[in-house]
Amino acid sequence: MMLSAIGRRVRLFLLGFAVWAIASPAGLAAGPRADQVERAFVHPQSGFSHAVTVEAAGVKTIYTSGQVGQGDDLRGQIRSSFEQLEARLAAAGATLGDIVKMTTNIVDYEPADLDIFRQVRADRMGNERMPAHTLVGVETLAVPGDLVEIEAIAVVAVREAEPLER
Repeated sequence: MMLSAIGRRVRLFLLGFAVWAIASPAGLAAGPRADQVERAFVHPQSGFSHAVTVEAAGVKTIYTSGQVGQGDDLRGQIRSSFEQLEARLAAAGATLGDIVKMTTNIVDYEPADLDIFRQVRADRMGNERMPAHTLVGVETLAVPGDLVEIEAIAVVAVREAEPLER
């Protein structure tokens, strides 16, 4: 009987601790506070930014808008889109190697387009440590004549993470 009373107290203590850790602003599950998250807008335009950075707890995440390129054919536009993407990432302190997720939109997609995309991507990024990637065939993009648009999310460490105030 005594053991079950002790067991019940331990369970109640653990339950109380779990509730505190989840619900309390000072609890273990508390993430960065709003005043500890920094955002920056890279090359803002009318209605959008080419990239937005979010920094918290020593990590910077870079979200790029879809980057389009110049060229007469799909290969040239993919190459140019990667150059634009690389420039946007550099302005935010990242490289193509820091990309963790990409989305590519190709106008009037055909299966042969995937080989072209993969060749250009390999030339720009290599074939190791590839990010998660989604390729979508679309009917059109915002500007007539654009054949491809590439957006990405990249993550970089900016400094040694500081302990959060509790």
